[in-house]
Amino acid sequence: MTFRKIFASNILFLLAAIIFFIVGVRYYISADTIGAILSFAIVVLFLIGYIRQIKYNKPKRKK
Repeated sequence: MTFRKIFASNILFLLAAIIFFIVGVRYYISADTIGAILSFAIVVLFLIGYIRQIKYNKPKRKK
């Protein structure tokens, strides 16, 4: 996997986490606690995916 693909997928994970966080805040403001909890749970999952992308998909060094 090239560095460009890893960078793009990291950006997508962060973008999705930000979008779901905003959605969760909107649900929380409108007093829909179930929607807010689900949105914040999805944010946590996306952040875990982001951290795993950084940790395990590092570009390999050429020998």
